[in-house]
Order: sequence, then structure tokens, then C-alpha cells
Amino acid sequence: ESYQVARVSIPAPVNALILDHNGMDPMHGDKLGVQFSQVQPGHVWVKVFTLMGEYVATLDEEDISTASSGNPFISGKFYWNGQTSGGRTVASGVYMVHLEGKDNRSNAKVAVIK
Repeated sequence: ESYQVARVSIPAPVNALILDHNGMDPMHGDKLGVQFSQVQPGHVWVKVFTLMGEYVATLDEEDISTASSGNPFISGKFYWNGQTSGGRTVASGVYMVHLEGKDNRSNAKVAVIK
């Protein structure tokens, strides 16, 4: 048998906000897993807001010094338990997970269903 070599093009690294899923029920112990990829070094934060822009909670905030387009920074996984920064469980609805870093702003929506 002979094999043919397949040529593929690997896409360039990109800034990305990655959620495990887009729905959760915090009353049953569900948590939202969040991870991000960042190709520019600098300060990065991930926060949750209502769709009206009201602050809910900060999930992660860190300084990245080693990122580059050839070697992007991939965060460890962190979780949102469906609570505000004050420890109260949020109401049912759609929330915006927002990543902001140097030259990067990314959003993802998550539905909280109780």
C-alpha cells in the first residue's frame, strides 16, 4: 500500500475566549469553565456583566509577559459559579463573559437557568 502525504495549513494563533458550554444552573452546582488564548503580552482580565452592562464578577485578572504570535499564552481553566462578586447567586438570564487584553476584546454569552 502506498500513502499520500497530505499538506495542511495550520492557522495562525489568535486571541480567543473559550467557554465549556453556554448554559448553566448554579442552583444545581453547575459551573462555567473559562479559558483564553492571548498573543500579546500585557494585562488581561475576564469579567462577567449583565446584557445591560452592569458588573457582576471578576473571574480572572493577570499580567502576561511571555505571549507572542509564535507562542500564545493559554490560560489555565478557571470557573464561574453563577455568583456575583458579593457572593449572591445571579438571576436567570443571559450574561456576557468579557475578556479584555492588549489589542483584544472578546465576548461570549452564557445563559443562567434556574
